[in-house]
Amino acid sequence: MRVGREPLDPAVIREIEAQHPDIDFDWATLVDNQQVIEVSADVRRPPKRGRPEPAQVMAPPASVIETVKPAPVQPAEVRQPEVAEPVVQAVPRTPIPAVIEGTTREEQMAFLRTWYPQIRERIPHRTHDPVRIEALLALAERLNPTAWGDEEQIAVGLTHAAEALGRLSRVFSKRRRRSRRRPAAASHGDRVEARADEHGASPEPPAPVPPDAVAEGEPGSSHEGPADPGDASDE
Repeated sequence: MRVGREPLDPAVIREIEAQHPDIDFDWATLVDNQQVIEVSADVRRPPKRGRPEPAQVMAPPASVIETVKPAPVQPAEVRQPEVAEPVVQAVPRTPIPAVIEGTTREEQMAFLRTWYPQIRERIPHRTHDPVRIEALLALAERLNPTAWGDEEQIAVGLTHAAEALGRLSRVFSKRRRRSRRRPAAASHGDRVEARADEHGASPEPPAPVPPDAVAEGEPGSSHEGPADPGDASDE
């Protein structure tokens, strides 16, 4: 089916002749010899072949792998080698001399100045009985030469110091023994108080014991003798 008007339409012929008056057109011949061009189908050329594009490969979906975190490893406890503590051996103390050393008064007083503080320091370690400690300190006070002023006081002080030093030497040289009292047995004071309660009267207090007797461990002292419950350690 043709669409449009004839190519040699009268109006077209007149227009062409008007534009070219010097040309004598043979329209009959032109119409007989006209070429009819049939419109063919539009055949498109295939595109030029280049390098083939790589085929897209669909990768399978990545599988979800659950990662389990390992439990923290505790470092092994390294035990330090046990170091044995050094054994401290008790150094035996020098025994208290029984006599004052020195040939002159100055040497004897220097001797007492050396031993007086040492003996006072040892007394609290000898016993835990306050009465006995007080008696021993009073006896050791006779060894203190600082209160001696003139020659007469020095002579008397050296005499008393020699006597006190001999007693203290005997006290500290004795080996103390613990008493073997039964814990359940009532003490002598408890029995006296019990008898006093029964008779309705309180017992009379015992007579005071002189310091020298307490220091020497004579009868009336509860320490230096066959039974010494107040002592805790040996010299």
